[in-house]
Amino acid sequence: MKSTTLRDQVTDILLSADGWVPRLRLIQLTGFDKGYAALLGPANGPGKPTSLKALGYVEVKDEDNRVSYRLTPEGRRFFNADEAPPNNWQKAVLGVQALGGRASRATIRRWILEHFPDYNDINLRMDLDMLCVNSPTRRAYLKSPKPDDPRNALVRREGQGEHTIYSLYDPEEHGVWVTSTSDESTLIHLTAPTETGVLRLQKAALPEFDPRNVEDARNFVDRSVAVRRGQLAFRQSLLDLYERRCSVSGCRIPEILEAAHIVPYLGDETHHLTNGLLLRADLHTLFDLGLLRVDPTTLRVEIHPSVIEEPIYNEIHGCTLRSATPRPSAKALLHHREKHLAVWAST
Repeated sequence: MKSTTLRDQVTDILLSADGWVPRLRLIQLTGFDKGYAALLGPANGPGKPTSLKALGYVEVKDEDNRVSYRLTPEGRRFFNADEAPPNNWQKAVLGVQALGGRASRATIRRWILEHFPDYNDINLRMDLDMLCVNSPTRRAYLKSPKPDDPRNALVRREGQGEHTIYSLYDPEEHGVWVTSTSDESTLIHLTAPTETGVLRLQKAALPEFDPRNVEDARNFVDRSVAVRRGQLAFRQSLLDLYERRCSVSGCRIPEILEAAHIVPYLGDETHHLTNGLLLRADLHTLFDLGLLRVDPTTLRVEIHPSVIEEPIYNEIHGCTLRSATPRPSAKALLHHREKHLAVWAST
């Protein structure tokens, strides 16, 4: 064999095999009698995080104290010598996959350098931004990627710098992100409605949302679980509550209707039906900037003077929110109003 390391020899053998390969056969072919559990993984449990079993590339079985190995389909694709080696962005995706589907930039960097020692990591941040469907700088690398583009691979979650967390992208869980056709500098989140996995909220007998009682759920639960289970259910509940119409404009196009938190997201506690408004995408942006606000008592919509001259916004100034039961939390609307007082004080 041209390969000299145990890893290279073993993967060459497993690639050429049609099925399971006993450990004794590996010992005969490689001349190594140790190191298989650490490299390939044990029969029970994943073993070390860097073992090929833990990475999802190898299966291990033990029958009558006879341990055997075989490559998984993913492992066969990864090690297939006939295929071209992965390029830099593919290495980043492989890293996130191998690390359980969620990892920090620093961890992804370490994984790539461990598995591809000749990798030049100077462009890792740019590769990750290109792969993230919700990265605001993605358009610098991909102008208009198609829905089936393999580079629609990751979602940027939280953190900054080397601590930024990335997850594998799933349209049903994270929604569809596109660049605005009218303004390429604007990223629009179009959540694809789906019934699968949606946790519907009951709107009957809900106490009024009070922002003073909110504790940041991210201190107690993994945020990725909160996003997967909470945001989709929150939007679906608001779609039901407002009969699939924008609560301000009455727009009926579900693809551009977004679930807006009145008090910004702080965890599952803020996925409260009375802490939400169903808003057209542009109105959601105005609301988050404080350029659109709602009177807590009358539910009258107010548009900031800096944008009221636009006819599309002038016509909704002074209108009343669409009727809904339960109605939005007065305390949450007051909280939003007070948060943006400085914006209105300058007028």
